[in-house]
Amino acid sequence: MTTADSRQPTPATLHLQLVIALIIAAVASTGVLRADPPLRIGTITIDAKPLFDAKEQRRGAFYRKLNGLHTQTPVALIRRFLTFHEGDPYDPAKLAETERNLRLFDFLKSASVKASPPHDGVVDVKVTTEDEWTTDLTGDFSNSGGIAVFASDITQKDLFGTGIDVDLHGDRGTERDTKSIEIIDPAALGPYWNLDTLYARNSDGNEEKVALVRPLYSYTTPWTANFLFDHLLRNDRIFEEGEVAARFRQEHREVALSSEYVLHSDPNGSSGIVGGIDLLDDSFSHIEDRPLDLIPADRHFRFIDVGYESTTRPSRRAPPTMHR
Repeated sequence: MTTADSRQPTPATLHLQLVIALIIAAVASTGVLRADPPLRIGTITIDAKPLFDAKEQRRGAFYRKLNGLHTQTPVALIRRFLTFHEGDPYDPAKLAETERNLRLFDFLKSASVKASPPHDGVVDVKVTTEDEWTTDLTGDFSNSGGIAVFASDITQKDLFGTGIDVDLHGDRGTERDTKSIEIIDPAALGPYWNLDTLYARNSDGNEEKVALVRPLYSYTTPWTANFLFDHLLRNDRIFEEGEVAARFRQEHREVALSSEYVLHSDPNGSSGIVGGIDLLDDSFSHIEDRPLDLIPADRHFRFIDVGYESTTRPSRRAPPTMHR
């Protein structure tokens, strides 16, 4: 008489093992247990369109002439302001913020950043921009109390395809004549390092200003910085009952520095520690032909600000503003 081996699986055990195997196969087929590698940025294609495309140029010689006079924005300049690069992890938020950043440039009429369907573990990105007319001429002439006054501006928003904005201003007013030049570079020390310099030569003084700003242009930006130097020298006046009660010389100086260290940031908002220092000096002196006028006392202010800032992210985050 033989006995069955107790270690041999019973029909019930075989049935249970088959059910488990089928469940594992079904789950694996859905990809739940398969860890696909994250998508990465593949090829980045930049299509920098001219002021007028081929279809618009066929309308007449006028459009072709304007295209010839206009400096085409180079692809290399657009590429500098991308917040992502080939091989980076694919992040739709960075594509969206890059599109918003590009749309803020005055020398671009439009900008779009589009991702292709994923393939082979990558997402190709196409950046399309269209140039804007970048040379503006404005003027104004009027008569104020029998005195002819005028103002004029010549602005080039994309000097030689560098993205630099140059403004030449001149005006003749009832109190002073002004001639000034202002240069704004959006990439002075690198992309999004915005440098604003102004020099004004007035009939009664002058002004020199330098402002350097590194804003929170991306939600992955770890810190921001703001620097300002301003020096202004001019003649000013005080009115009393509609009449000039005093004339005097004013000299204004300001040096300000602020920064934010980001503690947390995502596409929806950020928080961080902000701090800064602001030094203000205003001094006043008599004008030679009015030595007896009552003039303001000199003013000297020193501000130190430290705080915590938490914000929701709008379409474009401005540099932090220091509140006194």
